[in-house]
Amino acid sequence: MHSFLKNILNNKLATQSIMLLVSTFLSMLFLIGTNFYLTKILDLEQYGNYAFIINMFIFSQIVFNFGFFYSICRLISLEKDDVSIRSYYFAGILIWALLSVAMCVSLSLYSILSDDLRNKHILDIFLSILPLGSVYLFTQFNELVLQGDNRIGLLAVSRFFPRLVFFLLTVSFFFLLPNVNLRTILITYFFSYLVIYIYIICKIQPIRNKSGNSFKKIWSINKEYGFPIYIGSIFAVGASNFVGVLLGVLSADNTNVGFYNIALQISIPLSMLPNILSTVLYKKFVFLDFINRKILIILFFLCMSVYLCILIFSKSFILVVFGNRYMTSVPLIKYMCLGALLYGIADFFNKFILSKGCGKKLRNVSLIVGIVVISISYPFIKLWGCYGAAYIKAVAGLVYLSSIIYTYKTSFQNKNGN
Repeated sequence: MHSFLKNILNNKLATQSIMLLVSTFLSMLFLIGTNFYLTKILDLEQYGNYAFIINMFIFSQIVFNFGFFYSICRLISLEKDDVSIRSYYFAGILIWALLSVAMCVSLSLYSILSDDLRNKHILDIFLSILPLGSVYLFTQFNELVLQGDNRIGLLAVSRFFPRLVFFLLTVSFFFLLPNVNLRTILITYFFSYLVIYIYIICKIQPIRNKSGNSFKKIWSINKEYGFPIYIGSIFAVGASNFVGVLLGVLSADNTNVGFYNIALQISIPLSMLPNILSTVLYKKFVFLDFINRKILIILFFLCMSVYLCILIFSKSFILVVFGNRYMTSVPLIKYMCLGALLYGIADFFNKFILSKGCGKKLRNVSLIVGIVVISISYPFIKLWGCYGAAYIKAVAGLVYLSSIIYTYKTSFQNKNGN
């Protein structure tokens, strides 16, 4: 037993996988704990408003990255010189700042010109927290760039500690300030991320040296690599995230968004496992010709085990944690989990293809998925509300997995005779 543990600790891949798995799992527990207290502090409509505003920022981080973060990830994954890597970080932070301004201006114009936020009495809240929302754009920067640099420890920090901080502050609100308003909760949410991200920047120590050259390389590779992926992600990931926003827009209030959000969170572990494994393997993927079949078999059985556990225990879990008010979420879970299962496995293949610099191939896959999601979103949500949004997740997952496996087989597997 001692020898077995020693071998695991000496294996960098195993250690990183365990570290990221544990941090992500714990962050999920704190996310569920946070939502437990939020559903007690806020009523159904206000919790729905909270979920709706968060969904807007999740959607915006896809729309306003323009592929630059993918390009920086690619350049860092191929770079071995520490000075060059830190200069890419510096350039990336400046790019993030510029993109944040564009995002804030665009969302301000939308929120003022649209009647949706005004009719739901959340316009003032949204505008007041808008500058802080750019933290979400930095979340995507962190996820991609730390993965490219194989900084799994810092990636674990960025996933775990913001949720821990927000959980502790939410618990404090519940016991000390039970009448806290939605604006304060949202400010606290973004502040929790901001503090941790400042710490990560300090640890990385970005440098200005060679930054001019870094900008040129990022701009150059973005045309052929990052931007095609971005175009695809607008259609696939963006369209998928837009479902939560559209659900709020097409509903009289945001109550249905709250139900959808609960089901979405319970389905997250199914996409978490493939994401962890592919993140740890990303730097190795760069130099591999194909994905080891044993890894795929292990991944499939792990995901199926989690899928069955969620289906069996989800009803009891929602009743105990969130109460009768949120039981509407239960029927959504089986469709959301199926979609998350298919998305998670597809994302594993996506990471491998991404590591090969095949931005245009991924763009084409994303276009297919996005066109399907966009085509069915309005009628599904209009006809079936939050149930329609859950059906969309399942359909999109099936289309995504089919398209990405076809791309992988035609591009890599056949070439290597595997």
